[in-house]
Formats: sequence, C-alpha cells, structure tokens
Amino acid sequence: MPMSLMGRPEAQQIADDYSLKYIEVLDPLAAHNKDDNQIVFSSKRLLKKGVLNHFPSVVFFCEGEILHPIVQGYMNTGYFKNTIERLFK
Repeated sequence: MPMSLMGRPEAQQIADDYSLKYIEVLDPLAAHNKDDNQIVFSSKRLLKKGVLNHFPSVVFFCEGEILHPIVQGYMNTGYFKNTIERLFK
C-alpha cells in the first residue's frame, strides 16, 4: 500500500517531535522484504484486537498497556498530534 510506506517518515517525525519511541513492525506476509533491523509482527494480543485488519495501524502504548483504540488506516498529522497530546500530557 503506497500510503503506508509514504507515511513512515511522517510517523517517525511526529514521534521525534514528542520525544516518543517509534517502533515500526512489519506485516508477517511482507517479512520476505525485511532488513536486519526490522521487527516482524507476532503479537497474539494485538492480533485479537484487529491490528492486521488494515495497514497502516497505529498502537499507542505505555509500559505494555494500550492507551487508545488501535488506529487503522492513514490519519492526518493533526489527528496524531492531538491524540498524543491528549494521551501523554
């Protein structure tokens, strides 16, 4: 999905702007294209919550706890910034 790939730098920049850790995880069906630094999705907990239903999916979490419903599909920068400000302030 081109938008998924094109949104990666934007997601990283938003995380950097808020000093948050950004963890990118690959779809297991795309793992044949991974490099050594990438993580392949394997969480049964997130699978049950539907994280693989649509890409990209974004999960906001802290200390292993999910803080917000999983965001499925591309959202604009404003949406993510508003969500981060609400969750982490």
